[in-house]
Amino acid sequence: MATPKNLDVLKQHAFKPGVSGNPGGRPKRLPVTDVIIDLLNQPCKADKEGRKWSELIVTALMQRAVKGDVKAIAELIDRAEGKPKQRIENTGADGAPLIPIPETREDLERRIAEILGTNQKADTTKKRKR
Repeated sequence: MATPKNLDVLKQHAFKPGVSGNPGGRPKRLPVTDVIIDLLNQPCKADKEGRKWSELIVTALMQRAVKGDVKAIAELIDRAEGKPKQRIENTGADGAPLIPIPETREDLERRIAEILGTNQKADTTKKRKR
C-alpha cells in the first residue's frame, strides 16, 4: 500500500519534466558490428597484393556472379542499389476498404451485434449513476 513516505521515495526517482530518461540515446552501433567493420578494413596478411578483407570478399562475390551464380548477382545488386520495395495491397476488391465503414449509428450497432454473435442491438448508451 502506498504511504506518504513511499510516495516521497518514488517521486525522488521519477523522471523529471524535460529531462530524458536516456540522455545518451540509443547506441549508434553494436559491439559485434564494430569488430566486423574493424576486421573488414584490415589488410589480409595472406594476400600478396595487401588488399583489405572487404575487397577480397567483394571480389570473390563478383567472381561467383560472373560465373552465373544468381544469388551472388542478387546480393551485389541489393548491396549496390538496395532491395526492391515490395508492393502491399491494403484494399479489398476493386479498391474498396478491407472492412466496410459503417455510415450510420444503426449500421455500427448492427455490425457490433454481428461481431458479438447476437441478434440484439448493442447497448452503446452509458448508464448513469443515480
